[in-house]
Amino acid sequence: MSQQGKVALVTGGASGIGRSFVQHLLAQGAMVSICDLKKDIGEQTVKELSKIFPEKVIFLQCDVTKEENFEDCFKRTISRFGGLDIVINNAGILDEFRRDFRVTVDINLNGVISGTGLGFKYMSKETGGKGGVIVNIASITSFEPFPSLPVYSATKAAVNQFSRSYGHDLFYRKSGVKVISVNPGMTKTPLTDHATDCYQDYPDIRENFKKHYAEFPAQNADNMGKGLIQVLQKAENGSLWTIENDEPPTLTDLSKPAKKVF
Repeated sequence: MSQQGKVALVTGGASGIGRSFVQHLLAQGAMVSICDLKKDIGEQTVKELSKIFPEKVIFLQCDVTKEENFEDCFKRTISRFGGLDIVINNAGILDEFRRDFRVTVDINLNGVISGTGLGFKYMSKETGGKGGVIVNIASITSFEPFPSLPVYSATKAAVNQFSRSYGHDLFYRKSGVKVISVNPGMTKTPLTDHATDCYQDYPDIRENFKKHYAEFPAQNADNMGKGLIQVLQKAENGSLWTIENDEPPTLTDLSKPAKKVF
């Protein structure tokens, strides 16, 4: 699947893994809409990328928990670039011990569900679209017990199962829209750099996170962008992929038993 001339919408695309997705899509010839809540960072990212890819990238401030705002980003992307082919539901937070857990669920899971629904609405052949692909971002934290991130891990496990279920021929044969899930390994991003900030009042949990984090060498965010392009080129509908350790993506094998930790 060539990305030349494709139009992509990436949530959480202003920094970290999302920015890597955007950069690699642009380098492959795609046009990209960065949809992110962080206005200052998003505008700066577009300013920088536009020097290399003029007229190919835009920023739209987006709150994936606000349905009307989220849908408006889809409409504006299509208006600007003339269509939509790829949706990357990447927006997420790792902050469950400082906020109401419902915020984590609303962004990490409900945002993905909303983004998938909107992807079908605007890309499905049943509604006048050309078909397309939706990539939902989960996490390797969903594969085993992760005591320092119970809510985060639960949302990511749900993303995988949601994607597997939507990535079924029942939906694809009429819509032409594939749904794929990608599970990043530990990755160097602003999210992980400041992860321990949410454990200020929980020293035991903070130490558990540090110990667990140390077990998984953190890859560079750039490897996620490289991996995304490979996944887009070869992934089958409903498949789950893992990208970690600065290595190419691999099919996720859920038949393997979870590793027991701590």
